Amino acid sequence: MSHLLYRVSRRLTKETLISMLFNKRNYVIKDTAMNAVSHLTVERTQKALSDNCSLCMMSKENNAIMGVCLIEYKSSSDPPPNFDFMTYEELRELLKFVTHKSKEVDFFNRYGVDEALYFFMLGVHKKYQRIGLGSRLLEAGVALGKELGFKAIKVEATSNFSQRICQKLKFECILDMPYDDYTFRGKKLSESTGEHKMTKVLGLKL
Repeated sequence: MSHLLYRVSRRLTKETLISMLFNKRNYVIKDTAMNAVSHLTVERTQKALSDNCSLCMMSKENNAIMGVCLIEYKSSSDPPPNFDFMTYEELRELLKFVTHKSKEVDFFNRYGVDEALYFFMLGVHKKYQRIGLGSRLLEAGVALGKELGFKAIKVEATSNFSQRICQKLKFECILDMPYDDYTFRGKKLSESTGEHKMTKVLGLKL
């Protein structure tokens, strides 16, 4: 499979990527477990792309997006995230829940760092799944982290697929967040996630 890997900054702008991601004819986001878990929105994607270090894999044949890895910078001095700008209530409340649970990890002290890369979402279009593109994207993200001088990477893996890839690349699982633990308006999150039963917080020391 012939493909190109871009860092989302100059050659492929975040505006172009968002337009392509949410185009119904080439809809990568809907094929990710993150969408099943949290109904990923344009506004959340814009925030994830603002640090200009996300990765996108595109087909040489037709310029279709094959997969994406949304990446952010995180610092121990960052203020608590504010999700009030989000209009989708279920997503907003879920992210508040995940953020609260993630505090149990104390990631920066655990890895002895003041800053880290945060892999927010890994997604591969269903047309290109099961040929190793997810692993290649994550490997490229790890290589980017080393190139930029980061000493640790944090991942919140929402699906069985991304969790297996992380474990294959020797990420350490530091927290499980079962979807049965989160209820929104009387409905357990696990009722809408199919075979995916939990988010795993994972870390990698570079």
